[in-house]
Amino acid sequence: MANWDSLLTRVSAWFAVERLTSHREAELCDFFKTAYRDQPAADMFEDSELNRRRVRWLNEQNPVPFDGGVPAWICLQKGRIVGHVGALAALAAAQGEVIPICWGRDLIVAPEARRLGAGPLLVMTAVRDAQRPFLVAGLNDEAYALYRQLGFHDGGTIPLFVKVRNALRLLDTMPWPPLKRRAVAGLVMAAQRLANRPRRRERSLTVTPLERFDEEFDRWWAGVEPAFPCVVRRTSATLTWRYRDHPSHRYQCFAARKGHELRGVVVVRHGRSRGLPAGFISELLAHPQDRPALDSLIGHAGELLFSSGAETPVFVRCSALHPAFKSALARAGFLRTPSPLRWMMIHAQGASSLGPLVERKRWLVTAGDSDLDML
Repeated sequence: MANWDSLLTRVSAWFAVERLTSHREAELCDFFKTAYRDQPAADMFEDSELNRRRVRWLNEQNPVPFDGGVPAWICLQKGRIVGHVGALAALAAAQGEVIPICWGRDLIVAPEARRLGAGPLLVMTAVRDAQRPFLVAGLNDEAYALYRQLGFHDGGTIPLFVKVRNALRLLDTMPWPPLKRRAVAGLVMAAQRLANRPRRRERSLTVTPLERFDEEFDRWWAGVEPAFPCVVRRTSATLTWRYRDHPSHRYQCFAARKGHELRGVVVVRHGRSRGLPAGFISELLAHPQDRPALDSLIGHAGELLFSSGAETPVFVRCSALHPAFKSALARAGFLRTPSPLRWMMIHAQGASSLGPLVERKRWLVTAGDSDLDML
C-alpha cells in the first residue's frame, strides 16, 4: 500500500487507466476476444454478440448500484485498450452492519502488455476509486501472486467438494503416469462408495422447481440472514439478475418446503470443468442449523445433475465456505478436494477498514458470490 503512489507514477508513463464508457464497449468486446485466447475461458469470449450481452449484463443490469458510474476500468496504451478489470457491487451483512463491498472480476491484460505494470495499475486504480472493501476470488497462481504483492489480505481457499461418477475419466486430466491414475481412481471410487452410504431424508420436506425469486424469498432470507455473521445479502432482484438473466448459463432453481413454508434454495447448472461434462451446485441457501433442508437440497441437486443434461456429468462440484454447509456436503457423499479457489480482500483506506470481513470463520461464501460461476 505504501508504494502505491510511486508505482502509479512510474507506470503511468506507459499506460493510462480510465472508467469504461459506452462508446468503448465494442472495442472492449474485441479486446476480450483477443486477450483471452491463451486463457482457460477463451471459448466464452469468441462470440462477439455474447461478449456484448455479457458486458451490458455486468455493467448495466446489476440491481446493486456501484457509484453512479460503470463498474469497470480499462488500461490504454497509445489510446488502445490493453487491459481491463471490473467490479460487482454487493452488500455484505456483517455482525448486524450492512457494508457496501465489491468483488473484482475479469482482470485481463493483453499479452504484449503483461509484466509491464498494467495489471497493478488497473487493480490499484479500481480499489482507489471503489473506496469500499474490494474482494477477489478464484485466482490463478499469477493473479494470486499479484494481489499478494499489492497488499491484499489472504483469506485462504474456498473449499471445493466433488461427487465423482467416473473417477478414471476425471483423473485422465491429470499429468500422471497411467498406473498412478488407475491407482488413485480406485482410491477415489472406494472413498466415494463409503461416502455414499444411504442416509435418510426428512420425508416432510419436498424439493420442487422455483419458478421465480419474489417477495416470499425476500421475507424468508430476511429471517435467515442473521444466522450468518458475515454473508453477502441476497434479494429476489439480485438472484433474478444472477440466475434468471445470465446471458449464457442456463440455471435450474429449486426450493425446499415443508408444506407451504420455504426452508431453502439450491441453484444448479450443467457445464464443463477440466474439459469434461460436469454439474455445478452454484447456490445453496438454508439456515445453517436446518440440517434436513440442507440434506434435501444437496441430495436433490446431485441426483438431478447426474440424471440430466446433454452429457452425463463425470462429476458434480460445489464450493462452499461454512462449517454447516461443509458437513452437509460430506453427508451427501461429496469429497473435499484441494481447492484452487483463493479468496482475498483489500481496502484503499487500509486493513483496519475491512473490519469483521477478514474473519474467515464467520463467513458463508458460495460459488454464487464473486464471479466464480459466471464464466
